[in-house]
Amino acid sequence: MRQMDQMWNVVEKMRIESFITLETVAKIMRRLAGSGRCRNAINFFDDLERIGFTKDTASINILQRVKGQTCP
Repeated sequence: MRQMDQMWNVVEKMRIESFITLETVAKIMRRLAGSGRCRNAINFFDDLERIGFTKDTASINILQRVKGQTCP
């Protein structure tokens, strides 16, 4: 199983148990970008609605910070 598939499985379990927060989303995006997977961090942002979040000002700010700090 690919690492992204494993991550999505964990995220889905966290969503079902109501453990996922916007801070969790930010941490996942930072970890992806920090490991050189900026495209995966952006794709994760694109899929926020899949886990019950909306693309609002707070989530867009997270994306911009992640891109500004770690993505070329």
